Amino acid sequence: MAYNVLKTTLIDSIGEFCRATMTDDGTIFYRRISPTVRLYVKSHGNEIDAKLPNECIFYGTHGNAFYIGINNEIHMASFIPQIGVVVTRVRRLLEDEHAFNGLGTRLRNGQRFVYQLCDDPASEEILVDVPDRVLEGMQLKCITRNKIVYMSKADNFFHLPSVLPSVRKFSKNVIVVQHSNPSCMIVGVDRFVYIATGTNILYVLDIEALKLLPPLRIDGEDKIGSIVGVVNGVITLRIRSANADESSLNRRYIKKAQLPTGYYHLSTEQVASRMKEIEIMLEGVHARKGELEKNQTTNAKDTVEDKHRNHEECGFEDYGNYDELTKYRERLYRNEKDRKNIEQDQHKRERAGREKKERERIYQIKKCALEKEKKEKEDEMRKREELAQLKRERIEQIKKDTLEKEKKEKDEEMRTREELAQIKRKSLELIKKYELEQEKKAMELFLEQQRRKMEQFEILKRAEKEREMNEKPRRAKRNVNEMAIFESEFLKKFEPRKILGQGAFGCVFEARNLTDKYQYAVKRIPLRGSDDAINDALKEVITLAPLSHEGIVGYKSSWVEKPPKGWQKKADSELLKKLGVGETFNYKDDCVFIYIQMELCKQSLDDWLLSNNTRDLNRAKSWFKQLVSAVAYLHHEKKIHRDLKPCNILFDKNDRIKICDLGLVTNRALRNGQEIDQKRTITGSPMYMAPEQKEGNYTSKVDIFSLGLILAELCVLMTVDKAYQVFENYREGRRNSFLRHLPEVDAFVSLLTKKNAAERPNCEQILKHTFLKEWAELEREREVEREVDQCAICMERSPTIAFRCGHRTCPACSQSINICHICRKPITDRIRLY
Repeated sequence: MAYNVLKTTLIDSIGEFCRATMTDDGTIFYRRISPTVRLYVKSHGNEIDAKLPNECIFYGTHGNAFYIGINNEIHMASFIPQIGVVVTRVRRLLEDEHAFNGLGTRLRNGQRFVYQLCDDPASEEILVDVPDRVLEGMQLKCITRNKIVYMSKADNFFHLPSVLPSVRKFSKNVIVVQHSNPSCMIVGVDRFVYIATGTNILYVLDIEALKLLPPLRIDGEDKIGSIVGVVNGVITLRIRSANADESSLNRRYIKKAQLPTGYYHLSTEQVASRMKEIEIMLEGVHARKGELEKNQTTNAKDTVEDKHRNHEECGFEDYGNYDELTKYRERLYRNEKDRKNIEQDQHKRERAGREKKERERIYQIKKCALEKEKKEKEDEMRKREELAQLKRERIEQIKKDTLEKEKKEKDEEMRTREELAQIKRKSLELIKKYELEQEKKAMELFLEQQRRKMEQFEILKRAEKEREMNEKPRRAKRNVNEMAIFESEFLKKFEPRKILGQGAFGCVFEARNLTDKYQYAVKRIPLRGSDDAINDALKEVITLAPLSHEGIVGYKSSWVEKPPKGWQKKADSELLKKLGVGETFNYKDDCVFIYIQMELCKQSLDDWLLSNNTRDLNRAKSWFKQLVSAVAYLHHEKKIHRDLKPCNILFDKNDRIKICDLGLVTNRALRNGQEIDQKRTITGSPMYMAPEQKEGNYTSKVDIFSLGLILAELCVLMTVDKAYQVFENYREGRRNSFLRHLPEVDAFVSLLTKKNAAERPNCEQILKHTFLKEWAELEREREVEREVDQCAICMERSPTIAFRCGHRTCPACSQSINICHICRKPITDRIRLY
């Protein structure tokens, strides 16, 4: 893995038992726990101690102070230039309070709270909203941005220091960092958490984003012992030298490095605020110092000593005349320090000599071992070469023997093949000669049989011709008698008024029932063939008869008529003459006719679409809901229409939608109450057909696709060519833009015409969709808003021109159109508003 390298700068060297911690203002507090307890600050080359008793507990730094525990009380040590380290009492430890690492924790009412020692436990504590049993075995490390950071051991890492740490948010307040080394150093500064795992790699976690930033590596091979602090993007580290001897006292150093941008939060305001506090404190301190110098007495000295003995703040350390004893003690200290430095240098030189001799001895041992190993390798290589040579010779001999053997076998095989081929050629010649003789005999026999059949056929043909000549007068007489006695039930019970339509299926009459005097639609379907063909044609009657729904054309009755040959042609000719219609019916003389009596409707949806050049979206929504309700009834009855299109949708006298032409209806296939795909015949109108309907494997969702196409026609004017192009785009799963001015309609039609049938809704889901409930009201609000604030054409400029229909546009768009873009009415007048 590639790392960003931190270039470090040496600040100081410290002993093995010395630790260092930095405050927010950049002050480094040094503390020793062996052989004596000591807390001091280095300033201008001098070590300035804090006066502490032997029995005290170091908690850590927060803000600009170092916190200490003395006699169950919390004190803070602050470094003030020109004065020194000032120790001040903060507060007493609470009964159930446990303090460590600069943090305090206590259990109250069964809940655990954590806070910084510099905070007020009563008002600034943070609730640990995770049970203690979950956090068992984890170490509390720090608090940053009101987030409590715990350290957890990752057992599956096997203590590999190269494994990256990970972060996990346990709750709103608790964040857990996992690593194979649970005792690693963690420091939280604002939104960043810095982690040192005992290697030369520094890891940085972003608490807000909960992610690990790219790791950083310090220059050189030294290892990071601990993190001293981070101030204004400069990180200070306690470094363990990788080359120093274990017995060295100065094998640890204090170094600093500039963090890259994005790895720290600049805290300039905090530093500036602290410097201002120090200046204010110094003003009072200088004033007290001048007063003490002016009134130097024995009582003043005793007062200060008593305060120091009781660990109380005296406000000034240098009092009275400068003591000669203090100077003597300083000289002794410096001499002792020089003596120790000389001894350390002598010890280093001796150790360096011993190390040199040891390195030379190890070098000789390694050299001998390498020579021995080299000789062994040469012997082994020579033996391997000899074995390889023997192996190659053996392989060559085996190859030579194998080639000779293969050559003999091939020669023997070639001789065998030539003999077999000769035998095969002779056999084929004999077989071919025999087959030719057999074919010649078979052809002569076939010709003789054909000649005899032709003679028999001519005899039967002459006999049949003579029989027909004898039967023709009798058949003509019988047909005349049948035509005279046949009576049509349709003409007997109904009075045809007009022809509503005709096509390949037959024709539909508007007829008045002579019994109840009501008008009905009577559909007549001509058929030819066997009884099975007639039963197939009766499928529409069988489907329509049991259905009862206000959206399905009402079924009244049906019957079958078998008129004599030529009778129907004669009857229809008289009927068309009576109705004054110049049309003719196309069917054969020997057809059988099925009559279906149904509810009379005034026109079809196809007629309405062709005769109207406006689209009312509210009316389209009402009609569409009626249509979906009727299709839902068909699906509930386990039927699939398969041929939904505008010409099969009618309007009754009350303008209600009716579905007709159920001749292609089929049954739904269900398994455990769920509809499944089933292989079916490919039927329906290609223009309104779903994509899977062409493949023949489909469900009732083909009707949903047709409903989506019909809704598009109800909402937008389209020519036949345009409609075919738009419908083909839907079938291919391509996006259409013709509904972009009606985004709600566009989204709803796209949902109904999904290429994947499983993604389309069923009828119940369509009826509950918000489009059918709220769309009209939302569209009216948007239309009013467009009229007031935006041009109805470009939707960008302000409208200043109004048409006769009331819709508005801008002057540029008004000159380029002759039909209103909203209501599709011709523009007759343009009125300037302002």
